[in-house]
Amino acid sequence: MRKRVFQDITNLQTKRIKVTIHKSAHRKKLVRWIYEVCKDFKYLEYTYIITVLIIDTYTEKHGFDLEEYQLIGITALFIGAKIEEPTTHLVSEYAAVTDGAFSEQEIIKKEAAMLETINFNITAKLPQFYFNLDYFNNNFKEFSLSEKKEILNCFIAAQLEQNVCTKNMFLLYLEAVREMETALNTFLYSEPIRFYIENNPRINSQYIFNKRNR
Repeated sequence: MRKRVFQDITNLQTKRIKVTIHKSAHRKKLVRWIYEVCKDFKYLEYTYIITVLIIDTYTEKHGFDLEEYQLIGITALFIGAKIEEPTTHLVSEYAAVTDGAFSEQEIIKKEAAMLETINFNITAKLPQFYFNLDYFNNNFKEFSLSEKKEILNCFIAAQLEQNVCTKNMFLLYLEAVREMETALNTFLYSEPIRFYIENNPRINSQYIFNKRNR
């Protein structure tokens, strides 16, 4: 069953109800929900990152109303998947994961508006571009290289949650590597890190959190 992080917002009885929520807290809820949808759809980590980049670029230029924030998120994923994925889900499936809050037509209409606002500029070097193979081959030797990449992806996701994507991607990558090194050496994991590791199906989170802690 899909987790509905946005249930408290999308299932309001009437849109006339006013919901006040701090922008940063609301963004955290949105990007976590997008992360879960990506994993549900079996999309690449790159798709998630480009989606957050589109969300941040659009909202920086256009702003947003609370009632359309989830629409912005799911539409950004709709766009991002077209860029990164070899095959994508139908627009009806994107509408379905909003629990009926938005229709297929609304997503398609929002796609055109978002692309126009950001001038179709959705190219960027993602943090993984800076992956240092020598460093990862020589560190964290209890993990395979593929496991190291997935764990790093979780630390990058946590960094994205805490920093809008307009931040320098190289600095964001370095911060993710630094935090990964510290966490794996001290066995101390922040709440965001635990969330992304626990929700990444390619990682044995029990091994990371329990066996390594003995």
